[in-house]
Amino acid sequence: MAESYLRRRREGVVAAPGAVAWPVIVLLATCLLALVSTLGASQQLDAVDGAAVMLGVAALVAAFGLSSRPEALVPRTRLGFAWTAFLGWALLSAVLSSRIWAALMGEVTSLLGWFTLMAVTLVAVAAARFGRGARLALEVAAPVVVFGEVVATIVQLTLGDTPRGSLPNSTYLGEAVLLLLPFVMAEDSGALRLERRHRLWLAGSAAITLAAAGSRVSAVVAIGWFLWVLASRSGLSRSLKTAAAAATIIAVAVGAITFARAEVLGSSGVETLGQRPQMWRTALEATTTRPLLGYGPDGFMAGGVAVTTPEWARQGAALVFRPGAVDPHSIVIWVLVSAGAIGLALLVWALVELCFAWRARARLGADVAPGVFAVVGALLVFLTAPAALQVLPLFGFVLGVSLCGDDGDLDGSPQSSAVGRVMLVLATLSVLTMTVNAATRLALEEHGPEVSPAKVRLAQAATDLWRFDAHLAYLASLHWGWVAAANPAVASAQPDLVAIERAYAVDGRDPFVAFERARTLRFYGAPNETIEAAFLSTFDRWSLFPLARAEYAVFLAQNGRFDEAREQIAIARLVDDPDMQATKAIEAAEAEMAAGK
Repeated sequence: MAESYLRRRREGVVAAPGAVAWPVIVLLATCLLALVSTLGASQQLDAVDGAAVMLGVAALVAAFGLSSRPEALVPRTRLGFAWTAFLGWALLSAVLSSRIWAALMGEVTSLLGWFTLMAVTLVAVAAARFGRGARLALEVAAPVVVFGEVVATIVQLTLGDTPRGSLPNSTYLGEAVLLLLPFVMAEDSGALRLERRHRLWLAGSAAITLAAAGSRVSAVVAIGWFLWVLASRSGLSRSLKTAAAAATIIAVAVGAITFARAEVLGSSGVETLGQRPQMWRTALEATTTRPLLGYGPDGFMAGGVAVTTPEWARQGAALVFRPGAVDPHSIVIWVLVSAGAIGLALLVWALVELCFAWRARARLGADVAPGVFAVVGALLVFLTAPAALQVLPLFGFVLGVSLCGDDGDLDGSPQSSAVGRVMLVLATLSVLTMTVNAATRLALEEHGPEVSPAKVRLAQAATDLWRFDAHLAYLASLHWGWVAAANPAVASAQPDLVAIERAYAVDGRDPFVAFERARTLRFYGAPNETIEAAFLSTFDRWSLFPLARAEYAVFLAQNGRFDEAREQIAIARLVDDPDMQATKAIEAAEAEMAAGK
């Protein structure tokens, strides 16, 4: 590998990475480690927190690598201006939202907040500035990682386990493989001395494995790229290659609609067309109430619960939210509900400028095809699937590689050193905040009678450290609640009520925080007027909320208000909610009414 690199360096194919060689390696390694952050995680929330930590570490490495050239953080190009404008508008949306911290950090099940956007930006800019060394590192790593994911998925299929490689599910696996696959077959990729036929075998195996794992959209896109490589490197004339490219695009589009129709159209009936269109419908309805500004980054939960009403549910199937967030499963919809129509327009501007930048590099003779396909292929999947936090660090690195020159210089003059340093410091502080906060909550996400007693002190300390983080206070309330339920001496101090009151004061717009507050007040026997007011404040935030409606029905039935309890049960049953807690609460309310007759 070293001999091949030195030979190509002497021939002028690559630029010497020089002093930034080790930051390139560390940066790519941390981006790839995010792909395995789900391993060992006891639940999805732990996996998301772990991925956030790895993204933060990668972004901090990127910031260190850029520290010697801070003036180049935002080059004076139209692409740089467009992306900076999008980030600025997204920050304004976050600040003007009613849930500032949730918009900055992101919802707990996805963490795609403004800090995440900054972290991905740092990774992308650093990869671009590291130049040809970043491309070489990616070419070395891509075959190894793809081979590992293919082997892991085959083993999972053989054992009857859920096929997903090292990622939480096969869709995320497809996103990761699509980002790496073009660099497995890169035309000048010889760093690992793999013969062309071996690379083709690996690429073909990866596409077949994705199809077998159920990652349909990714499999179709991977096969499309595979066929394009075969055609483009053949002895066909230019016109035939153009025809082959057009045929490949059509085949990919038709194949995606055909084989991914269950993901795109669904199978639940004409009214709803499945879960994804239901999510999109909810998000679009939310956008009509804040069309220009949106609800802040990762604002789908805040916007969705605001419009998912019993009246809407009576007209058709309505989406059921879970604590944290439900991703709208479309990057376009995510931007629209998070930053409004203006944010979406700025993102479209940035994407157009990105295409122009790719075209400019291609005219200079650069091999942009692998990077372009990797980014575009991932974006195609993002149109109908979440942009997985585990994959975003690698996406940022590949995006940077698609733009980098041999020496890391992009078109356009750099900003002044003073402006660059200020921006770099702000970006670094943002990423550092995200990383430390995610690491703090990582050990606290799991709660229950067996694990909570050992975590209450840590949860309390975390809440005191992050006084503006409602989720940590919510977690502290859950941990204290399990202890208080088993220990009357602890219950006398009502520590869980204190914690949830703090969470409610910080983020009163979160319906799950408001509901936990109502539950806790009821547990401690607060006056009926206080308990009822707490339930009503929950419905002010999410008026449909099946579980809250069911438990409110229990409260009403226990107080002899049977007609009102029946109304609440009817609302709780408007949606097909598989939550057993709601089912049990409805049964308890009905038992109370039967006993009271």
